[in-house]
Amino acid sequence: MQQSQYPSKVAQSRLVRPDGEGGRQKAPVKSLQETHKEMLKNIESTNIGKPTIVEAQRILKIIDNLYMNLQVFSYLDAEFVNKFLDITKNNKLSKELVQQLSPKCLELLKQQAEIESKFKLYAHLLDQASKEEEEVEEDKKIEAEKLRKMLENNFKDLIRYIRGNNQDFEIIKSLKPNINPDLNDLVHCIHCQRVIMLKKLSTASEEEESHKIQLEELIQRICFQEQKRNNFEQDLKKLKEERQKFYKEKKDEIEKLKAEIGEVKADKLKKANQLKNETDLRKKQLEKNHESAKERLNKELDKLKEEFNKLQVEHATEETKLKQKKVTSQNGLEDNIKQYDVTMEELHKIKKDLEDELSKIKEESESLKEDLAKVDDEKSREKELYEEFKLKKEQWEIQERRKKEASRCILNYLVQKKGWDILKIHTNKQFSDSEQLFAAGILESTASFDMIYDAYFNYLYGILNGNDLFLTFDQFYYLTNMGDLEDIVNAFKKTNKTQQNCNAYVKITPEDLICGHSTFNNYSLMLRIYKYIENNFSNKDIQSNNQSFSSRPGDLQSKDDFYTLSSGIVVMETSLNNYNISNYQNLHFDSLPCWLRANLANRLAKNASDWAHIFQKYRSGTHNNQWLVVDYNKYRSGQKKDIIWIVEESFELFKAKDVSDMLFSDGYFASYNVPFDQEIYNSTMYKEGYGFNYQNDPRAILFKEHSKNVTNTQGVMEIIRLNHNETGNPCNSLAPRCDLILNGPYLFGGIDGKVTNNELLKQNQVLMISGPTQDGFEAFDWGKWQNFPHKGMPEKFDFDWIKVNLDNFKEEQLIQIQ
Repeated sequence: MQQSQYPSKVAQSRLVRPDGEGGRQKAPVKSLQETHKEMLKNIESTNIGKPTIVEAQRILKIIDNLYMNLQVFSYLDAEFVNKFLDITKNNKLSKELVQQLSPKCLELLKQQAEIESKFKLYAHLLDQASKEEEEVEEDKKIEAEKLRKMLENNFKDLIRYIRGNNQDFEIIKSLKPNINPDLNDLVHCIHCQRVIMLKKLSTASEEEESHKIQLEELIQRICFQEQKRNNFEQDLKKLKEERQKFYKEKKDEIEKLKAEIGEVKADKLKKANQLKNETDLRKKQLEKNHESAKERLNKELDKLKEEFNKLQVEHATEETKLKQKKVTSQNGLEDNIKQYDVTMEELHKIKKDLEDELSKIKEESESLKEDLAKVDDEKSREKELYEEFKLKKEQWEIQERRKKEASRCILNYLVQKKGWDILKIHTNKQFSDSEQLFAAGILESTASFDMIYDAYFNYLYGILNGNDLFLTFDQFYYLTNMGDLEDIVNAFKKTNKTQQNCNAYVKITPEDLICGHSTFNNYSLMLRIYKYIENNFSNKDIQSNNQSFSSRPGDLQSKDDFYTLSSGIVVMETSLNNYNISNYQNLHFDSLPCWLRANLANRLAKNASDWAHIFQKYRSGTHNNQWLVVDYNKYRSGQKKDIIWIVEESFELFKAKDVSDMLFSDGYFASYNVPFDQEIYNSTMYKEGYGFNYQNDPRAILFKEHSKNVTNTQGVMEIIRLNHNETGNPCNSLAPRCDLILNGPYLFGGIDGKVTNNELLKQNQVLMISGPTQDGFEAFDWGKWQNFPHKGMPEKFDFDWIKVNLDNFKEEQLIQIQ
């Protein structure tokens, strides 16, 4: 059988049928195999080299379309269409199959058969005229062209419909079991070419699919973040409105207070003016009285002087008379002398009275001067009282402001000088516990906003291409909850990605109990901050109001982890890896993240065993760690038990044990990211994935070898920064420097050190150092790694150990170089 083909054009008004109908001889044409080979050659010529995803999709689409069309063509040839109506009438089985065709398909097939039968007549007439070289009437040519177009359009509709309805196509296959072998070979060749192309482009397709999935995930995340941001903006708008309302109320209160102060000032000024007026009036009255008295006394004095002068004249007259009488009469001399003595006594008496009165006038004058001095003293006292009033008013305003402060914050920006920023927050007991914590969060985020953004930038560098974005609540939560999220990501990706990231070391000597911790991490996370939170909670169940810990900007917990608590407990941890993917099925959401449970245990625990009991509750199975809880209260009381507990968790397993006997027998106890408990070791498949156990781990061997030389705090500071090993590889040590390996260096290693002991814990002090170890090596310098994120960090980490006194605020009191 020959397949019917429907050409798109009529050449010279004559139709050429590939099946030879109409009796016309066909021009010589290439075989189907030759045509197929030529087509494959053309396709292969377009596929030299690896095609792009878009080009690959285009080629596969062409091949798929060709493959499908050839399949349909192989069944819907002219013979099948011409005999379709006869098939449905004569063959009972075929008739039943035809009845199963959809009405649309059946209609198109019938139309195709009818048009084909009409077209045959005109095709035969045109072919006969062509052979005999006769002219054909124009109306017949037009009718033939019209039928040809109808035939072509109906065939296209039929092909399009059958390709979209597989059930009809299967029925048509059953109606025509035998197909053109040449077309069948061609269909098979096209299918083979498609398989070859798929194999060639499988890698590109997988990459494209992966990129599509990642793009969809990223779009979903962006949409989710946008929604969160919108919610946050609405909350922020509401908060701003509440804050504006609060500010307005406070402003009204301040204005009211200012008005009251103005009234007090006005009243005080009025009283001062009244007192001044009274004083001036009294002064004038006293001056007037003084002048009157003085004038009166002067008049009396003048009068007395006149009388005295008069008496003197009289006395002189009398004396003259007496002298005359003496001359004339010697007999009355004695009487005259007596009379003279009496007169002189009277004069002396009058003189004395005048002197007494003059003394009284002087006394009154002195009294008047004293009154004036008192007036001046009262003015000075008034001025002193006013200054005292101003001072007391300022003190009252300060006290009123402090009553309204839920928290105070001091941040010493020392990261460029010492490698650490030091944050201290003190909360006010006059406020509720939740208000204290809320205020502390606002202060910390405000004071360290730039550092938080730098830390977030360094962590997500390359994902956001360094875009300047505000941090949403979720982004803050991701920073804080990073440890738990790592396990959640591994669970969804079905991977067991691992990385060692800490050392914890406890040393006991005859004189001291010393704790040390170092963090292993990517150097892009070396922006460090040490936090001291001093709370005044009213909740009596809280055992540790104050805690200090090493951290990163924006984190609500240590994440290293290293905590010193006012309850006399020190808490440290190293993370445990997981090499058993099936463990991730034990994750569950009805729980609390690891960092929240650790913070609650820090606040509520009375001792190490109590810490383990509290920490065990509401476990999530994420961020599985090995914790060392050291109780200095037990050590100070001379006990040998419950000084140090090891607490381990791994998915569904939780183990806690007192290891104080090992501390005393070995002189130390260390943690280095390997399970201590055998059941946890087996469940996480450390043997298969890592190869070492708690006893034979390389770091276990190094700790055992060098601990014999540790006798004091200085020794602990040295061992956690040690980079000595027999291999000579600086990446395999207690304080690794993977940036210094010769082949394939990368930015990972021990990035800090924290140490405390019995006396330092009592005095609320801690020893610390920032940056990769310098034990026999040059200090790490970002100048050699400029293309890696280190926003906000010092350019060179050449810092020494420092002692931080957390009770002081000023830099010169806060830091001491060791």
